Amino acid sequence: MTRWGYANTAHKWLNIEDEPCGRYNLHDCYWTARLLPRLLEEARDLGQEQWWAQYGVPFQHAVLDMAGRGLCLDAVALAQYRDVLRRELGDTDDQIKEVAIATDFGYDGKFPNSRDQVSRFLFQHLGLRPAKLTGKKQRPSVDQESLTRVLRDLRVKDEPHRRVLLDLFHRTRLFTILSRYLPVEAERDGRVRPVIKLSHVKTGRLAYANPALQQWPEEARHIFVSPPGKVFMCADYSQLEARLLAYYSDDKPSIEVFETGGDPHAANARDLFNLTQAQWDSHENTHPFRGYAKTWLYRQMYGGTAASGDKKLFCPCPACARKMPSTLHLDPRQAAQAEERWHARHPAVKRWQAEVAREVRSTHRFPLLLGGYRYLSSPWSTDLDRELKNIPMQSGAARIMIRSQNVLHRHGAPIVLQHHDSFLLEIPEGTVDDWVVVVKGAMEMPVEVGNHLVCLPVDIKVGHNWGRWSLENPKGLRKLS
Repeated sequence: MTRWGYANTAHKWLNIEDEPCGRYNLHDCYWTARLLPRLLEEARDLGQEQWWAQYGVPFQHAVLDMAGRGLCLDAVALAQYRDVLRRELGDTDDQIKEVAIATDFGYDGKFPNSRDQVSRFLFQHLGLRPAKLTGKKQRPSVDQESLTRVLRDLRVKDEPHRRVLLDLFHRTRLFTILSRYLPVEAERDGRVRPVIKLSHVKTGRLAYANPALQQWPEEARHIFVSPPGKVFMCADYSQLEARLLAYYSDDKPSIEVFETGGDPHAANARDLFNLTQAQWDSHENTHPFRGYAKTWLYRQMYGGTAASGDKKLFCPCPACARKMPSTLHLDPRQAAQAEERWHARHPAVKRWQAEVAREVRSTHRFPLLLGGYRYLSSPWSTDLDRELKNIPMQSGAARIMIRSQNVLHRHGAPIVLQHHDSFLLEIPEGTVDDWVVVVKGAMEMPVEVGNHLVCLPVDIKVGHNWGRWSLENPKGLRKLS
């Protein structure tokens, strides 16, 4: 801490000392305060003042309270996990280098960390067909999207090189976790307090930095633990965005599934693949169909296309694929046919999306849940159309989370993290039942979505670390029976 306030090392790359940086921050705060009356006038003119007063201001206090708590870091678990990843990364690098040596590829000590050398190895030496060119010299790209396309379009003669391509995917994943997420340090009290960005995401979601917990890989979450005498409670909205889509669009088949306690992803799979309930029940393995339907639905809500699903594959190597839910891989024609079948069964969704687009093109604003508007002044484009498919669900979910956190804050709930559609609370052991009542009461308050007044259900999990429960992680979060 300096005499100017809390020093933030995020400015280090500018080579600015803490004192002048602090002075700049004070000037920034001063002139922002001078602008506040005008900003409040503008908020009132744009119909945002009521939302800000009722939800925005209390939310700042709730977030400050959460930021002050932070998360307890298990330094031993962190060190052990780093060691495991480093060994696995070293083994993977050795496998890649063995292929390079066996094929007489000359490389220096930077391989396979050097993108230029990896590009030369894959596309010049092994003769794979590049997906795209990049940079001033227009060299074949080795980013994740490009390598995914290379893997997808491997020719018969390229099949011997599939293994090394998968190893490169895996090393990228390991290196990313080690370099981007695991350089995390606790403060003197053993807790990690990330920077919380209230207005960083247009939809209203929270973002985190140092560390970026909203992107934190699931397999690394076990390093955050509840301290002695405490337990974690995770309260997670069940399929929140999918429910918002159904109620906003008045999609009766989906609403019926939700309100009868059915499985929406299984129902969507039947609609995508034109399967009756009897055919579904008699099928030996429905998991790939359900996995495809789940991915497909969220891609629809985010404005994706029928053929865009496989491009976001993080690591398709066998070791990682075994840990992922099984899914189907359809060619573009099959994917488009499945999409047509679903929309024939759910015509209200496209009709509602078209109505939203017409309204926004006319008024340049979209009315948000719980009041206020999202203003869109950009010229009409396919990107804006895609964004519009996303705004109602993402912004709606964000506002429901804000309302719930405000109510929980008033009840004194010890929230340590808001993560996507869930809250993580650090509560005394023996108080789980009491907090279940409080949490469900706050989060399941009715909300008006489209023409429906609905209570959105919440699932509760309990554990002693932030990871998912498994035989390998018995202290992780497990669903409360």
